[in-house]
Amino acid sequence: MNIFVDEDIYIPPDPDKEYQIIPYIKSTNVTILMKWILLYREHPELLTNITKLIKTNLDIINMQCSNSYTALIWASYYGYDIVVRMLLDHPNTNPNL
Repeated sequence: MNIFVDEDIYIPPDPDKEYQIIPYIKSTNVTILMKWILLYREHPELLTNITKLIKTNLDIINMQCSNSYTALIWASYYGYDIVVRMLLDHPNTNPNL
């Protein structure tokens, strides 16, 4: 399910837009990192972008959407082990959020 169907995958999502992340969760404040993680299955080439982003934007790793979920939670939920490991290995990641 591509919730960003009408959006360019490289453009950050509108922070005020409510996205239907999964059938029972809607959220605002979705970051570009979260967007790329949510699109990773359909666009595995985004792994390179994710890697570059977390190296250059240290604050984005722990940002939370309106449901208090982080990129790490979404990567874990979808079982993207390589992304989970990348985030957990990053010194700025707070796994307790």
